[in-house]
Amino acid sequence: MTSDIEQAVLDCKNALHSAGGVDVSQPIAASVFDFKKLQQEAMRKRVVGCIGRVERLAQLCNVQGALSEQLAHALNDLRAAPSDAALERILVLTRNGGPSSVKIQFDSSIAPMEIREEIRADAEELDKCMAAGCFRSAIILCGRILETALHRKYFDMTGNDLLEKSPGIGLGNVIAKMSEQGQSMDPGLGNQIHLINQVRVWSVHKKHEPFYPSRAQAQAISLYTMDVVQKLWK
Repeated sequence: MTSDIEQAVLDCKNALHSAGGVDVSQPIAASVFDFKKLQQEAMRKRVVGCIGRVERLAQLCNVQGALSEQLAHALNDLRAAPSDAALERILVLTRNGGPSSVKIQFDSSIAPMEIREEIRADAEELDKCMAAGCFRSAIILCGRILETALHRKYFDMTGNDLLEKSPGIGLGNVIAKMSEQGQSMDPGLGNQIHLINQVRVWSVHKKHEPFYPSRAQAQAISLYTMDVVQKLWK
């Protein structure tokens, strides 16, 4: 289903194409007998009206964080020089830049006392990253939360501290060791860790292709992370 902002952008594009090279910044004076100029003025007003509708709907999208500044610039560009490119920028920013539709929450009381505050703080920062549209940062925080929780759970199970005995061990290896100890793990966890590593590895190995998660991917990984952590101690 087409959203209101998508329809407004489409209508604005159509109005621009119909107006051709008409300057929309200035009203066109015409006598009642100058049908060509009257038609151009009507097309100009249509474009101006469409731009106003796009602006109003874009503001209702409640884009936050750094993306709000980009949206403001895109709207200014649209007013100064209406174009398909400016409209596409606005559409992308409003589609991907709004606040998370699902708040990231974590019941910290379920975790061991030693890591409770750390996970709670990371979960709160994760929610802020999602609201600000910082999806790569959100996924990196998911990796940190999983590391904290999985290392602690392994310690509870075996009394061995992998952070001390095997520093730098990857999340996949931690999961393998937990499975060896009889801990049941969600079969989809490996796929989630692969996505997390695509973001984390890029930060230290420039030869890797960077992974830019979408809002939907970041939100799904965030919610999945919270679910995995809470199940560890249930």
